[in-house]
Amino acid sequence: MSSKRTKSNRGIVILFLVGSCGVAALGLYVKAGHDRVPTEDRKPEPVVARSETPKPVEAKKDSTAEATVLVPTMTGTELSFKTVSRPLPQGETPMVFAVNEYLHQIPAVPKDARLLSVEVINHVAIMQFNPVFGQNTYGSEDEKAVLDGLAATMGLFPDVNQIKLQVDGKDIDSLGHVELADPLPVIKLSKSSSAKPDGAKQQPPQN
Repeated sequence: MSSKRTKSNRGIVILFLVGSCGVAALGLYVKAGHDRVPTEDRKPEPVVARSETPKPVEAKKDSTAEATVLVPTMTGTELSFKTVSRPLPQGETPMVFAVNEYLHQIPAVPKDARLLSVEVINHVAIMQFNPVFGQNTYGSEDEKAVLDGLAATMGLFPDVNQIKLQVDGKDIDSLGHVELADPLPVIKLSKSSSAKPDGAKQQPPQN
């Protein structure tokens, strides 16, 4: 039994050695054959493209939005306006911003009085003011400066032909002497840098 196992083990070892020599010889043959192939006939090694990190695209800076604001000038009892452009703060609408900027220039208007919102319905601008604006009563000249300024400011917008003043959704009856039950026509200023409201053309009401 021992003799048979020894012969069997020797056979396995011999087969293993022969197989190993065959694999080594095959490798040498392939390498030698590759070396004999002309350089120009060899297949180029695949080039692995390197991924480049994309450069961040710089966002285009938008030009600052502007709004047209009226600057009042009193010459004796005569009121005139000059138009200027001012930067429009983020989140503000041109109508609300222009009206509040105008009101801040009228000394008789309380500092806390301001326009809150505007809704245009059938060419009528419904202007919602805070209660401070509606509580104040003005003299004739100050009332004219306020009402003409509001009418001329809203007249800068093509879609507006009339204005209606409200506080908390209710119409303002008067600021002193002028009845405000009906909408007021806007004032369309001339294209020049200054204009007088008395000589300006008022937009007729449209249904």
